[in-house]
Amino acid sequence: MENFINMENLLIKKEEVYKEVAELISCVEVYSEATGIVIGCQVMNVKDGPFEFFWRDACCTVTTEVKKYLTSVSSPSDRDKPDSKEVFTIELKMPSKFKESPTTYIEEEIHSFFVNSIANKLLLSSRKDVASKYEKQATSSLQNARRILFQRKPPVRVPPTIE
Repeated sequence: MENFINMENLLIKKEEVYKEVAELISCVEVYSEATGIVIGCQVMNVKDGPFEFFWRDACCTVTTEVKKYLTSVSSPSDRDKPDSKEVFTIELKMPSKFKESPTTYIEEEIHSFFVNSIANKLLLSSRKDVASKYEKQATSSLQNARRILFQRKPPVRVPPTIE
């Protein structure tokens, strides 16, 4: 039977994700099809309704990815009154052979997934070329988080003792 250890809680702050997404999509460069040179900037807004929906979708995706080791997960705020101060919290219980990478690495990858996933979905209808870049980055971040979670310590061989 395998022993388990509690891992520090992973915290993703909605307000920080919202600010990063707003910065990413606030001004999307527009290129000339003929020359390939930047000719302007398309101003985009983060609307609260779609952001909230995509935030919840990202929460579900991450929860599904880590469900094998999930001990508890925070529940989202009321749909009718979204809370910008909401913090998505995941508590994991990892096998004792878990290679204890600092929690911050996993948290950074999951945070990056949230930002890129939401930016992708917000831009999907208007700028598919830019949205696909964010989709690739979101997928990469989630794969990196998964890779960190599934790393294990190499087995230690104990030499036999002869008595």
